[in-house]
Amino acid sequence: MFVTDKVFFASTLLYTTGCSPATFRAWRNRNRLFPETKDSGQWNKYSILDVLLAGVVFELTKAGIGAQLAVDAAMAAAPEITIIYGTPKGDEHSSLGAVVMRLLEMTSMRDFPVLQITKSDDRAPVSAQLIKPKEMPILQHFSGSEGRGMPVVATMVYLGLLFAETLLDLIYTESDFGRAALPPELLKPQPPPKPTAPEELFKNMSRKKKR
Repeated sequence: MFVTDKVFFASTLLYTTGCSPATFRAWRNRNRLFPETKDSGQWNKYSILDVLLAGVVFELTKAGIGAQLAVDAAMAAAPEITIIYGTPKGDEHSSLGAVVMRLLEMTSMRDFPVLQITKSDDRAPVSAQLIKPKEMPILQHFSGSEGRGMPVVATMVYLGLLFAETLLDLIYTESDFGRAALPPELLKPQPPPKPTAPEELFKNMSRKKKR
C-alpha cells in the first residue's frame, strides 16, 4: 500500500489521533480539511498521509492554535510531506506493517524536517514550510516581531517525533481492529520482571550455602 492509498475508515483515523467525531466533522465541513472527501456521498476513507496530517491538526489545536490555521498549515505542508515519504514501487504490494517500518526508518533520521507555521496577522495568508530540525519537543509556539514591528506568530511542529508516535498508534489501532498485523520488528521482548525483595534474599542465601 502507498502512503496515499485511501484504505482506512474514519474510525481508524479518530482512534489513532485521539480526535472526537464531532471535532473532525467540523474540521472537514468548516475548515476544509481533506476537501475531496466533503459531499462525496459515500463512506470516506483516508490514507496514512491523511492520518499524519490529522495528527498535526490535532496537536496544533490541542496547543491552542485556531482550527482554520491548523488545517491550512497541514494542507499546505501535505505535498512536500508526500514527496519526502515518497511512493516507491516496493510499497505497492507491501503490508501496512512493512510500509510503517519504512516510514519509521525515515522519520527517525536526525535531519527529518520541522514544520514552521507563521502568520503575521489575521488577514495574512498562512506560511507553512519545512525547515531543518532542532532537538525540541513535539510542538513549540512563540510570538515576535518583524520589520516595522509587525507581529509574527510562529509555531514549530517537530514532525519526526509526532509522526513516529502517530505511525505506531496507527498500526496498533489497525491491529486491534483485526485489519493489520503488527510487524515482528515492533514486537520487542519484554524485560524479565525484577525479583522482589524475598526472592533476592533467597538468592543471596543460596549463594552463601554454596560457598
